[in-house]
Amino acid sequence: MITAYHAKYYAHDLTKIGASTHADRLSTSLFDASVDLNPHQVEAALFAIRSPLSKGVILADEVGLGKTIEAGIVLCQFWAEHKCRLLVICPASLRRQWSIELEEKFNLPNIILESACFKSRKKNEGSPLKQESIVIISYQFASRYNEELRKINWDLVIIDEAHKLRNLYKPDNKMGKNIQSALSKYRKVLLTATPLQNSLMELYGLASLIDDRIFGSAKSFKAAYVNSTPNAEKLKDRLKPFLQRTLRNQVLEYIRYTKREAIIQPFTPTEEEQRLYDAVSDFLLEQDTYAIPWAQRKLVVLIIRKLMASSSYALIGTLKMIKQRLENMKQIGKAKPLDIRTVMVSGNDLSSEYLEEEEEPPEVIKTAKGKPVDLKKLQYEIKQIEGFTTIARSIKVESKAKELVKALDIGFARMKKLGAECKALIFTESSRTQRYLKEFLTDRGYKGKIVTFNGQNNDDLARSIYRSWLDKNTKTGRVTGTLNVDDMRMSLIDFFRDEGKVMIATEAAAEGLNLQFCSLLVNYDLPWNPQRVEQRIGRVHRYGQKHDVVVVNFLNQTNWADQRIYALLKEKFHLFDGVFGASDEILGRIESGIDFEKRIFDLWETCRNPEEIEAAFQQLQEELDEPIQEHMSQTRKKLFDHFDADVHQRLRDRMQSAEKRIDEVTRMFWGLVKFVYTVKHSNENSRFYFNDEKLVFGIDEAFIKAGARSANDNERVPIYYYIDTSPPEKLDPLALAVRRKRKSDDLKHPVTGYPCRLSSLEGEMAIKSAKEMETNPAHLDFNISQHPHRIALLEEYVGKSGWLFLNRLTLDIFEKTDQLFFAICDSEGTMLKEEVGEKLFLLPATFKKGFNACPYQEYIDATLRARTNELIKQAELNNHSYFNEELDKLYSWAEDLKKDLDIEINRLDKEIQGLDWQSRQVLALQEKLAFQKEKAALEKDRSNKRHELFSSQDEIDKKRDRLIQQIEKQLQNSKSSVEELFKISWTLY
Repeated sequence: MITAYHAKYYAHDLTKIGASTHADRLSTSLFDASVDLNPHQVEAALFAIRSPLSKGVILADEVGLGKTIEAGIVLCQFWAEHKCRLLVICPASLRRQWSIELEEKFNLPNIILESACFKSRKKNEGSPLKQESIVIISYQFASRYNEELRKINWDLVIIDEAHKLRNLYKPDNKMGKNIQSALSKYRKVLLTATPLQNSLMELYGLASLIDDRIFGSAKSFKAAYVNSTPNAEKLKDRLKPFLQRTLRNQVLEYIRYTKREAIIQPFTPTEEEQRLYDAVSDFLLEQDTYAIPWAQRKLVVLIIRKLMASSSYALIGTLKMIKQRLENMKQIGKAKPLDIRTVMVSGNDLSSEYLEEEEEPPEVIKTAKGKPVDLKKLQYEIKQIEGFTTIARSIKVESKAKELVKALDIGFARMKKLGAECKALIFTESSRTQRYLKEFLTDRGYKGKIVTFNGQNNDDLARSIYRSWLDKNTKTGRVTGTLNVDDMRMSLIDFFRDEGKVMIATEAAAEGLNLQFCSLLVNYDLPWNPQRVEQRIGRVHRYGQKHDVVVVNFLNQTNWADQRIYALLKEKFHLFDGVFGASDEILGRIESGIDFEKRIFDLWETCRNPEEIEAAFQQLQEELDEPIQEHMSQTRKKLFDHFDADVHQRLRDRMQSAEKRIDEVTRMFWGLVKFVYTVKHSNENSRFYFNDEKLVFGIDEAFIKAGARSANDNERVPIYYYIDTSPPEKLDPLALAVRRKRKSDDLKHPVTGYPCRLSSLEGEMAIKSAKEMETNPAHLDFNISQHPHRIALLEEYVGKSGWLFLNRLTLDIFEKTDQLFFAICDSEGTMLKEEVGEKLFLLPATFKKGFNACPYQEYIDATLRARTNELIKQAELNNHSYFNEELDKLYSWAEDLKKDLDIEINRLDKEIQGLDWQSRQVLALQEKLAFQKEKAALEKDRSNKRHELFSSQDEIDKKRDRLIQQIEKQLQNSKSSVEELFKISWTLY
């Protein structure tokens, strides 16, 4: 059994804030996170917190390496260190995914803020940004409410998909500049797989977002690294302190990637289907119609074309909505303002990306600018829409749907060969197509095996599945009680995993789905947006997938444009084959997926025959193959791919040290929890029982001894706290307090276990209790024979005794850290290695009252002083390296600013030389005089610039020196304190 001294030592060791260069600093986050440990993620997280003087970093790992996990580890550590003003900015479509990841993988509370709830909360509560949770917002929200963001003293800001702000340096980038100004004072972590795509100026933009003192002006950066002979090595040196990138081929030793393979399912439309397609296509080519408002025409026509490719059922609903709009227009005699785009997106459950392109909701412009409606023309359009609807309704069974049954049979046969479960995830872009497919497959042998997943999840089947799930999980801790939304989502996923065979999902629901237990994906309709296709496949082809993934794509045999789009996605973007799928390099070349879709739309609008289509697609393909891309690829390799030649060995070492630390944390935490809950929180009404093999504890003796665990026995952190489903009324308040809710898609069956973590309520209370325990000077008898493993270092001290002192050093130099250290001697006054003290506290011990004062106190004190000075010196060395790094940055920044002035003077020199040449070429005296006059003005301007250069250089140096003085002042104001935690005499048996 351990003692109160063990418990206090463990509690302080578990919560110490170590140096940011060592994996110990991440002890809490690595232990608390419900994720598998990968060394590159630990490396990236340490890089993000490495320098206390830094304003931020860019984590630029390739796609699929878990940048979200890296950011989660950092957020978890900040939270554990009680730095809780945390903000996540991401694309609106990823907010929900971030929320789920933070809650399920890191047990971090969070809230998504949107404009509507922000305004109502602000009215009632003051600033809604002041939360006791991590705040998650979109780019548009951050830009719109930048003044509100500036008022909060954020401890850390995560910016996901940061490449969306890579053009920050451009004068017209309003969103980027708003976000930059709001967050300039705060520490940031930027996440992007594509920090550099088309121009080195993108790196300048991202660096400026972190800290506007990394580089000078855009002008000086362009002159130094873009326009002149590339100086990759110099730029690389300046990137090192704030950019970290890991490549997939560097971590194959730790991450097993499965392959993906494509199956084409061809189909040929029926005569009626083709007639409908041709008729609607001709209508969409008309430029002036009441049906489609001119102000929104491009995006609305794009959406209609996508619905046509989805199904006639998707088209019927949209035609009905358009007809209703025209009928209303006919009644009032003029166009009624309507954001038809929003209605079409929400009515079909399309991706919200279509509504995210504008920072503010679009203004709806009246047709013909309020002029009276041409009733004859309007009536003709209504008749056209009615005709399209009649054709669509005549199609009872779609040719593509028939082929879906064949595709599922082929796919499931492939699943059996691969040894994977026979489950299929079918994606469609329309909720109306989703309903049709559900009914169609239900009538063809899939009754009771289908689940739909969309933005509403409110149909009868979903509600039935949810009620059944509630009955099974009410007492398991998995029910959140959050108005059904999260629980509904979880219930549908559980049903698909445990009972279902087919899930039909819409685009809007694809965000954040983790379905790695499914290996067959069907694109019933194929998005034109390659990023969206990759996100779809990423729902199943992701970390944790055990089998190769099969992707089935439907291809219209009569549509030449569809075939060329598929060829482009397959051959140019490599979406459907290989291990990694689409590379971040090729996906990053397109500014956004919606922009790419608009390019495809333009082809539809302008091309009338296969020859024109082929020529247009060939041009688009050539653009993706421009020589500049090869040049930028080489530049990326020079700048990013070789920051560390020994990356493999470094990752291997990091893995070993991190795993060792997690084992230490697990051992200490389990020992501490056992001691605290046994000694302090067991009584006649509630006694705790422990299973050392399974690392579970609770108050039900039979249950715990049986080794009850989570269904997911392979979860890395194995400490679970169990409670009885109906505990006695007089149960200890602590035990009642830990009846927290837990959500996880990984728990397969009802359980009564809750993860016990350092940051969980039960963990925090145990640590607090241990720190507060009375540890007066006493004697401990350590027993080496009761330890399960040999400890060679201690064997020579068996039968010996002595004294031991444990101190804690707290340092406040730029940031607060603390360190524990022992001073130990034997009964003869010989000072022993500090490691002897650490090893002694691996052993069980018996407490004895009484303590004889140490006769060698002067030796002990000298050792403690020497160790204190050694630790302070090491901390100062670390901080001086950060100081020097910051110094180098400021000197380089100052030199950049000076170059701006040189650039301007050089420009004037060239203009003056040009005027000289022009003056010599003319013969007329009047013209010569004009040139000389202009030259004199430029020379005067140059002279002024030179004076300005000298004074500005002095001012720049002063500004730099003031910044350096501020940092030096922080260094000089460093504080240190030493606290004695306890002292004992000891004997080893």
